Amino acid sequence: MVGGNRNARDLAIGVDGQRYWSYGLFECFLHCWAVFCPCDVHARTKRRFIHIENYGVPLQGEINPFNEDCCVYYCLYYSAHWNPPQMTFGRGNVRRRYGIRGHPTDDFLASFFCRPCALAQERREVELEENSLRVRN
Repeated sequence: MVGGNRNARDLAIGVDGQRYWSYGLFECFLHCWAVFCPCDVHARTKRRFIHIENYGVPLQGEINPFNEDCCVYYCLYYSAHWNPPQMTFGRGNVRRRYGIRGHPTDDFLASFFCRPCALAQERREVELEENSLRVRN
């Protein structure tokens, strides 16, 4: 697989080949944007994650915050008050890419009960890999 350092903070890797999240779930208060506009954080993180997974380099340029991912998130999460599985699957994809311990049930619970914190945590993992690639170039 292509990309940058997937363990940019050099966290200990267990015998199972996995590690813990680089930032705790409740360290999201540094990113209040995830509380006030989670659809934007979701959309930008998703685009950046897909790009780095497919091309192995950080996405260049600004991402339109009001793209279809943001609209779908808004419609499903706010209008229907529903935590769609895609949010849980996004967290699972981030967890798998970076070898982070967890289970789909953990992903669901974090996404359902503390969505802004989960979004901020996912975003920070993607940012760490992007930053490691920028340093190498």
